[in-house]
Amino acid sequence: MHEHILCDGGFNTQFIASEAEALLEFKEGLKDPSNLLSSWTHGNDCCNWKGVGCNTTTGHVISLNLHSSNSIDKLQGDLSSSLLQLPYLSYLNLSGNDFMQSIVPSFLGTMESLKHLDLSHANFKGRLFDNLGNLSLLESLDLSGNDFYVNNIKWLHGLSSLKILDLSGVDLSNCQNDWFHDINIILPSLETLRLSCCGLHKLPTLPPPQVNFDSLVTLDLSVNYFNNIPDWLFENCHHLQNLDLSKNNLQGPIPNSIESVTTLATLDLSHNILNGLIPDSIGTLLSLVSLDLSYNMLTGSIPSTLGVIPNCWTNGTNMIILNLANNRFIGSIPYSFGSLRSLHRNLFEENIPTTLCLLKSLLLLDLAENKLTGVIPGCVFPAMTTEESINEKSYMELLSIKDSISDYLSRTGNGRLLLKSIDLSSNYLTQGIPVEMAKLVELNGLNLSGNQLVGSIPSNIGEMKNLEALDLSRNHLSCAIPTSMLNLTFLSFLNLQYNTLSGKIPQGNQFDTFGNDSYQGNPRLCGFPLSQKCHGSATNSFEDGHCNHSDSHEDKRMGMEINPFYITMAAGFFTGFWAFWGSLICVASWRHAYFRFLSNINDRIYVTVVVAYNKLQRKLHTQQPPM
Repeated sequence: MHEHILCDGGFNTQFIASEAEALLEFKEGLKDPSNLLSSWTHGNDCCNWKGVGCNTTTGHVISLNLHSSNSIDKLQGDLSSSLLQLPYLSYLNLSGNDFMQSIVPSFLGTMESLKHLDLSHANFKGRLFDNLGNLSLLESLDLSGNDFYVNNIKWLHGLSSLKILDLSGVDLSNCQNDWFHDINIILPSLETLRLSCCGLHKLPTLPPPQVNFDSLVTLDLSVNYFNNIPDWLFENCHHLQNLDLSKNNLQGPIPNSIESVTTLATLDLSHNILNGLIPDSIGTLLSLVSLDLSYNMLTGSIPSTLGVIPNCWTNGTNMIILNLANNRFIGSIPYSFGSLRSLHRNLFEENIPTTLCLLKSLLLLDLAENKLTGVIPGCVFPAMTTEESINEKSYMELLSIKDSISDYLSRTGNGRLLLKSIDLSSNYLTQGIPVEMAKLVELNGLNLSGNQLVGSIPSNIGEMKNLEALDLSRNHLSCAIPTSMLNLTFLSFLNLQYNTLSGKIPQGNQFDTFGNDSYQGNPRLCGFPLSQKCHGSATNSFEDGHCNHSDSHEDKRMGMEINPFYITMAAGFFTGFWAFWGSLICVASWRHAYFRFLSNINDRIYVTVVVAYNKLQRKLHTQQPPM
């Protein structure tokens, strides 16, 4: 006789008690190292148990959500068939747990009340049973991130209500020729299809009969082996918003038919072998907010047919993410980018246009691994701190012209995006560090290393009080380290290596925690932690961004003396070289006389050497003793 266990005391307690018993039996088959199921005990209302959801009218168990988001809270073990005693269960989520590479039990295919089944990333293994096709009410099926394989996917034909299908990571290589046909049958209802990393090679060159993508909103075919993008794929996707074909072997140009998908919001064609131009038609996709064409062979050349990056982005006012990294573009950043007030990510070459100062709601600008030259536009930074940009609650968080420090955006409690990191390292940026940069008071990380920056570290850098990491190494910065940096009390990483800084290193606060490595390659620095002691003339005074240190004035004086010397030497060599050889080339009589002179010199040298050799021979012969 069952112990009296209630899910709701006002209902058929004997029947619901059986559902609670089924859950307890399910728990017995699991290892729970973090005691996540500690609330699952006799005598408690099972509708209050962690992860259990009940119908508010009948009290029946209708959902079981035991999703784990980290390795600590993972449940381990096997799936118990006691789940069959939950006849009203419509939602089952066991994702993120560890089922020890066990196979998915066939009894799941008989739980015909299920509408949502999520077994993703749960360490299952083996062949998927065809009886999953019996779940005719299923609207969402996620089997991604396991080690499954199938012989065919014809069992999908029975899932006529399916709206979301994620088979990412399932080995579909055994059904290369039929996979699209089998999926096409359920396409009329399908809204999301994810087949990433399924070992697929073929997309039909010609459209199948009666192809219907009208309901499809998200299509993910990334990390496969497709080598072409058929035009029909775009022409039949009238409501497609998200398309991911990244990390395939796609070749050739981006098809112009992409303009047919006017609803497209995100497009990822990165990590392929696409070449040629970016079609102008992409600029007409007004709903596009994220475009990733990075890591291809897209090019722009002059005067070949490859062309240049089109200056057609004025209409793309909704663009938030644009990643064109690691291609072969030639030319400058289009000035029309200045109209993209929510631009999020980019990569281009040459200079940084001042029109970027218009991007008051810029989130992330990625100009990674290029050869940018010139000056950092100072107007970019105050543009991010105006009252208008504050009211828009949208700041740039990461400005990267090298490798991104992070690819995620962190939000504050009120949802406001804040600029956290700037990475402009390893370019050819010149002149000085803009004093306007200090206006970014929320900045945590600043990396300007590996450029050709000159002048002094701005005296107002101490206003960036949230700075935690600062890298100004491998530049030509001079003068003293400003004492205002003592205000950077959160600074935990400092790299000033290989500049021409001089004077006394500030002491106190965070500066007492930095070692010699932070200052390597600055022989005129002195004071703790360096072994070089400061003498009476050493100072770190610093006002209005100008050097007061005598060594710095000496550097400038020597620089002004040395530079004209080298210029004069080069000019003299150039003039003398061409004055001599130009005369010989232009005046034939001089040329003949010059070569006669060389011939006479050669004869004289020859005669002198022969005479000297003969004299030496006679001398050696006379010195030999008689036999």
